[in-house]
This record gives sequence, C-alpha cells and structure tokens, in this order.
Amino acid sequence: MISGIVLYSIAIIYLGISFIKDKHKTKTALLKSWKMFLNVIPDLLAIMLFIGLALAWSTVKLPVLVYEFTSFGLKFTFIHICFGLVFNYLTGILFEKIYSKQKLLKYDTTVEV
Repeated sequence: MISGIVLYSIAIIYLGISFIKDKHKTKTALLKSWKMFLNVIPDLLAIMLFIGLALAWSTVKLPVLVYEFTSFGLKFTFIHICFGLVFNYLTGILFEKIYSKQKLLKYDTTVEV
C-alpha cells in the first residue's frame, strides 16, 4: 500500500512539473490518454470477468476433484479432468476468435497516436 502511495505521489509531482513546463502539451496528452482509456475499458472488463470466473472455477474445482477421487475413483476423476481440459482449450480458441490480433494492436501503446 505504501509503494502505491509513493508511486501515485511521484506521478502527481511529474504531472505538475509537466503542466508547469507546457500546459497545452500536458492537456493534450491527458485528453489522448483518457480517450485511450475509455476505448480499452470494455475489453479490460471482459478480461477481468474471464479471469474472475476462471479463479472462481479453479477454487471450487480442487475440493471437487478430491471428493471425486475419494468417492468415484481414479478412472472417473481422470475422465472428468480430460473433459475439463478440452472445455478450457475450446474456450481459449473462442477467446482467440473474439480478440483478433488487429483488435489488440488497436490498443498498442508503443504506436504514437
């Protein structure tokens, strides 16, 4: 938490120095960055949702696997894990189709706007 406060403080100090040096460039840069942020929000929220669901799924999955192994045996657990892996693989392919390389390159911060 302290490091976050320090980093934000440094960013605010440098923003103030930039604003004192050249107000017009600083305002332009802030407007461009705000527009870029607004363009990224939908994709960022989708990724956060996917990661949240994956973490929730994995948290629930481990106790279920232990229960399956003790109750139904190794064969059933192995078949269930294989089906889960295939499902996760297909989900990954689906996300590759949704988020094409061109769409991701649209938000590349190394290219000057």
